[in-house]
Amino acid sequence: YELLPPAKYFKEHPEWYSELKGVRTHHNAQLCLANGEMRKELTRNALALLRADPGADFIQISQNDVQGHCTCAACLAIEKEEGGIGMASGPLLRFVNQVAEDIEKEFPDVFVDTFAYQFTRKAPAKVRPRHNVMIRLCDIECSFLQPLESSNKHNAPFTRDLAAWSQLAGGNLFGWDYVTSFYSYMLPHPNMRVLAPNIRTFVKHGATGLFVQGDALCPAGDFVRLRHWVISHLLWNPDLDEKQLFDAFLTGYYGEKTGAALKRYLTFLHDRAEKADVYLNCGQENVTHWLDADGIFEATRLMGTALKTAQAEEASDPAGKKGLADKVLREKLSIDHVWLINDPMLRRHAKMTGKAFPGPADPLMACREWIAACERFNVKAYRETTTADTFANYKRELLHRFSDAAKTVTGSAK
Repeated sequence: YELLPPAKYFKEHPEWYSELKGVRTHHNAQLCLANGEMRKELTRNALALLRADPGADFIQISQNDVQGHCTCAACLAIEKEEGGIGMASGPLLRFVNQVAEDIEKEFPDVFVDTFAYQFTRKAPAKVRPRHNVMIRLCDIECSFLQPLESSNKHNAPFTRDLAAWSQLAGGNLFGWDYVTSFYSYMLPHPNMRVLAPNIRTFVKHGATGLFVQGDALCPAGDFVRLRHWVISHLLWNPDLDEKQLFDAFLTGYYGEKTGAALKRYLTFLHDRAEKADVYLNCGQENVTHWLDADGIFEATRLMGTALKTAQAEEASDPAGKKGLADKVLREKLSIDHVWLINDPMLRRHAKMTGKAFPGPADPLMACREWIAACERFNVKAYRETTTADTFANYKRELLHRFSDAAKTVTGSAK
């Protein structure tokens, strides 16, 4: 739609957009890829963009990030030829090949980049990418607790598709991997043990590029510095020992004692997640499907120990280790967030089991402190978003939640 905005074109050319249930629409939809006149206009617009940016090496011509691919008779006929109804990669790749052929006449060194994503992820039966078409294969449906190359029911189909595209695209294959939870950056996300195996899987199947999508606008997300440092080194050299990389960062960034304490915290979370063997997608909104209340209590204790270790180290060497406690406080925000969204359940669990309650005595005060820390660490977003209002609204929602709870308790006491 960036190339063919519906606001500009739909009124006069509804036939250029998806036919869904017999009706042409641009709402949560795509383009009609069998329409030759639409392709000519899109190509003109793509060429105009390239002329305005003569240094460009790539131009992306891909589906919108929604479903709604066209089901007109012409598009469905191509799907049938390319492997059956639902094989939407066939219409897309045929269309992109034609656009790429026209672009090559003026820009012979530019690659046309297109997705193999969701409803286009499966490779087509007949059409092959042109030599100037780059396939960008996305693994968004996978589980990121288990390696891509595993028997996991969410992952095994992807690796089959990866192998198929590798045969079709040769060196013109890029990957798109996901290494965070886009519904909540500020939650523990136990995927660190699959980062290296997954990068090597793309390399094994001939990918010449890989985009690893993490969080944005959240400098206090779940160990983002550790993840990004390790991933960057593995992208430079996938054969490096990831265990040594993790240890090198933990020791080099946090110091030997604090780094060891944080490693125990991370090891505990990953062991618990692997034991649960759940589907860990890139959109988790809570951790309770893989970490129970006792696990949250233990993770809290381990993070508390890491913070005390950092505080003691900084106190013993204020000049040399200045800011160490803040580094750990920033990582602590993730487990603190777990408490904020699960406070009533965790209080009930402690009461029912007779265990000591390791959470905040005053959840409203804890909420205020969490928000203040987020602001101090310049957190602009707690989840994937296009506006700063999303986090501002969430902070207000949390405050209202705990304010209302405090009022209820006060009223009951009266």
